Amino acid sequence: MLYFDTSFLVPLVRDEATSAKVERFMARLPVGQLAISHWTRVEFASLLGRDVRMAGLTSEAAKRADAVFEAVVEESFVVLLQKRATSILQRNISAIIRLVCAPAMHCIWPSPAIAAWRRSSASTRHL
Repeated sequence: MLYFDTSFLVPLVRDEATSAKVERFMARLPVGQLAISHWTRVEFASLLGRDVRMAGLTSEAAKRADAVFEAVVEESFVVLLQKRATSILQRNISAIIRLVCAPAMHCIWPSPAIAAWRRSSASTRHL
């Protein structure tokens, strides 16, 4: 099973520089083996809301994008319960933190988790 983060899936719905590459990559993958969690849906909705608030997207365009995203999810992804998604993510949590969450100001972890991330990624903080 392949778990996908929201940031990887956004170019499937929004026109971005990486959209064509992501589409080609996703087209080669087996349907039924692709997974997201309910958090992915929440994060995508949050992204659309932010874009509307910042006037980068109209409310109607956001509704259309959300409908497309939900159609893609229903068609191609297994939506994991959070416990199962967490289990999959924990297999490579330090890489996920370094690549996805650490740069995001909205991610908040207890201090011990931040300290652990800093220790584990001290030599790889080139991102």
